[in-house]
Amino acid sequence: MKSTLLLLLLGLAICLCCVHAQVPQGIAYQAAARNDGQLMHNSFIQVRFGIERLGNIIYEEEHNVQTNAFGLFRATIGKGTPTIGTFTSIDWAAGEHFLQVDFNIGNGYQNMGRSQLISVPYSLLAKKAESADLTVDELSDVSSPSPNQGDILKWDGTQWVQSMDAVMDADSDPANELQSLSLVGEALTLSQGGGTVSLPTGQSYQAGPGIAIDAVNNIISNIEPDQPVSITGSGPITVTGSYPNFDIGTSVSTIGTLADIQSVSGFGNDPNDSMNTFLSPVVTVTLANNVQKVMVMSHKSFGSQDSAGGSDLNLWIGFRPSGSTGPPFIWGPGTFGQQVPSNMRVLMGLSAVLTGLGPGSFDVGLIGTGKNWDWNEWGTTTVMVFN
Repeated sequence: MKSTLLLLLLGLAICLCCVHAQVPQGIAYQAAARNDGQLMHNSFIQVRFGIERLGNIIYEEEHNVQTNAFGLFRATIGKGTPTIGTFTSIDWAAGEHFLQVDFNIGNGYQNMGRSQLISVPYSLLAKKAESADLTVDELSDVSSPSPNQGDILKWDGTQWVQSMDAVMDADSDPANELQSLSLVGEALTLSQGGGTVSLPTGQSYQAGPGIAIDAVNNIISNIEPDQPVSITGSGPITVTGSYPNFDIGTSVSTIGTLADIQSVSGFGNDPNDSMNTFLSPVVTVTLANNVQKVMVMSHKSFGSQDSAGGSDLNLWIGFRPSGSTGPPFIWGPGTFGQQVPSNMRVLMGLSAVLTGLGPGSFDVGLIGTGKNWDWNEWGTTTVMVFN
């Protein structure tokens, strides 16, 4: 089987936010995966990135990624599981660096080639600006031949030049610059020649229903007595509007009154080519009539240790009469074609509302088929019965 990886290097970006900020340590990477020329939709693959310098791999890391519906996957170089070196120890100033990409879809890593890292990743050199130690005379647009104590820099239209501070304050009185505010009538005055402004006058307020205004003590209060509100009945209740005109309404449950609830955890069974048993733990419910509804929520961790990985996993919610040995019946829509690489697990689950089953006892849970799913784990099935 021929496997290829179409590299779409959409972004290898590291930016220096500011001199004193933390420089992000990572390179954004995106690519599309193909197998025999076909895009690998919604697939799990392993990707290995290597940073090469002078023909030697100085840093290497691995990622477990999943492609989307278009076969694309994303990863951040520098955030994977290192196998050689550390990302932060790479000396980007040492010269040319190359990126080598390998990927594995279940039959071992394959080399997808190497390419030179150009321009943007080397912005990691900007991190050195965090420790830059410059003096004024090292700046190209500053003229500072021999500064004196108290001098400042002023812009003359072309460059920054040394200048004496024009604001002189040589007196020793620490209080002669303090100012105070005074209010006389409507006149607000700032001391030491700060000026006076007149505050607006003539503003009056009128009390509305249930409101009292005390103009002497400047107090506004609510004088309307509390109004009791009584709500009777059952079911969810909504209250809208504002006092004293409330709108009170009730809504009816779309499922019904809860009659029973059960939850069972365990391993269940492994998927195979035939759908003759439950994959999740099984819950047995007893229904008094065919009006009762059964809400089923079931999930389980599925995995594979086969070298080819697990594939073609199809899942549904299913049921069958208690005591029956026949294959379960499918209820509702399912999920199809799930797969994982070797030595990987994925948690999957479904839910459904079953109607018209009773009266009688029924086994319910997760059912399905699949290939090479031999490394499965714990699962849970929860069932609620409504009248």
